[in-house]
Amino acid sequence: MRHRLALVLATLAVSAIGLSSQARVIGSIAGVTAAARYSEVFGWSGETPTGSAVRLLRLDYDSDDGTGRVRTSGLLAVPANGAPRGLVVFFQGTTVDRAESPSRYRGTDPKHPMDPVVLAFTQHGYAVAAPDSYGLGDDRRPQPYIQGSVTSSSGIDIVEPARWALAAARVTTGPRLLVTGYSEGGAKAMWMTRRMESLGRRVDLSAPLSGPYDLSGTTSGWLVAPTRSAGLLAFKFVAAALVGYGASDRVPGLSLEEVFVPSFASYVPTVFEADQTTLQVAGRFMTKGTQLGGVGSIERILQPDTLRALRDRDEDHPLLRLLAANDCYDWEPKTKTMLAYLTTDDTVLPENTHRAMERMGHLAHVRAFSVEGSSLNHVTATVPCLVLARAFFDGGYAAVERIRRDRVLPAFADRDGG
Repeated sequence: MRHRLALVLATLAVSAIGLSSQARVIGSIAGVTAAARYSEVFGWSGETPTGSAVRLLRLDYDSDDGTGRVRTSGLLAVPANGAPRGLVVFFQGTTVDRAESPSRYRGTDPKHPMDPVVLAFTQHGYAVAAPDSYGLGDDRRPQPYIQGSVTSSSGIDIVEPARWALAAARVTTGPRLLVTGYSEGGAKAMWMTRRMESLGRRVDLSAPLSGPYDLSGTTSGWLVAPTRSAGLLAFKFVAAALVGYGASDRVPGLSLEEVFVPSFASYVPTVFEADQTTLQVAGRFMTKGTQLGGVGSIERILQPDTLRALRDRDEDHPLLRLLAANDCYDWEPKTKTMLAYLTTDDTVLPENTHRAMERMGHLAHVRAFSVEGSSLNHVTATVPCLVLARAFFDGGYAAVERIRRDRVLPAFADRDGG
């Protein structure tokens, strides 16, 4: 029976509302392994995993990436015990490593960024659909980086293929649709919720986590601010390269040479077109930036007009217009929403969430929770933020507050505004 199911899923082809998709098995996690790995990562939360085995499927489906219909891919994690609590769409954060794409996750590597995500939700009765970013997976085009108004389509368009695959596998799945994501993925989650509302499609709960919602203000200022940390400076070089590369691919008439000084502009495609880890890419850009005089700041890799526009928030510059068009804090969700963020985050500044709450904080169905802890950074805060998102999906704000009251996290605070 198990082999028959695998065969069915491996050859599954379905279509709905003009959307064609295929699903095939790419891996699995045994129940005992899932429970053990869950306990290792989330044991401090006091929650008990279901011990459900997990089947991992690759979904190939059609999506509108802003230029037209394209073939894209993603991961569907299916708990063998069923998903009565519903389907979670999860957007991952920044990566340039193709191997870290959700569709490349096989369930064998606990260090893969999708491992804690899959465990967090499948071990509590949810199925997880995680789209690859455009430009990742098998897509070799430039990523439309932090262009959430576009990249959120990968999440919107994965919902129907995921539900069809779950139905074909005869997996009991609850009707709820939950949306979340971390870091860049947090902004995508916010954008997906916003666009689903505009399309008249229901999102039951939304939990954007540590996202750069204010690109044209907070994030632009952060990018060009002086930086003492070598690791953070390396990430800023990567982020700047991704922003410029994606913008030059999407904004008519905007070239890399208009964003970066010539030697850095010519270097960007060379680095991104090679299949390397994020750490390797960061090292190459850090070396190049340092050679150009970028010590403590990325400003030496930028053309003067670009640097001025980022500092002054000048939307006459095409790059700033693109960033402003992808800001996602100045709106009022109808969907019940929880934001979570790290108070000491130096990578995605807390001001992004504060700015959103200045706009949304008067709404009773939108709340923000801060995670505190001197030992946490932007990367390690992923796990506690996932715990908050799952608690929110399980039991709303009351469940999140219970975690705070029971002091499950080392320190926990609730914010109602900026």
